[in-house]
Amino acid sequence: MISERLKEVRCSLHFSQKQMTEKVLDRSFYSRVENDCSEISVNDLIKLLHHHRIPVANFLEGFGATSTDVLIFQSQITNTYLNKDVAVLQNLYANANFADAKLSAY
Repeated sequence: MISERLKEVRCSLHFSQKQMTEKVLDRSFYSRVENDCSEISVNDLIKLLHHHRIPVANFLEGFGATSTDVLIFQSQITNTYLNKDVAVLQNLYANANFADAKLSAY
């Protein structure tokens, strides 16, 4: 689950929720995400990972995809995000083969 993976990553960085969300997300919202009370959007997840220099591929590895698939997916997500092409990003999300990693689109 995304919430568990986020907490795992945050704890591995030895960050509090406040440190994890600083300048990126509202801490109380992030807390609800970690506690499975809210869903994080693809955009917010990518912003959070990018802010902490965490490759999307590294984050997604916890969901069982092969390394090559994850790297290709990461490249597509990163390029689409940097080009601010929301429609393509939503399409990538909708057609992703990472069923366990699907997020709320918005």
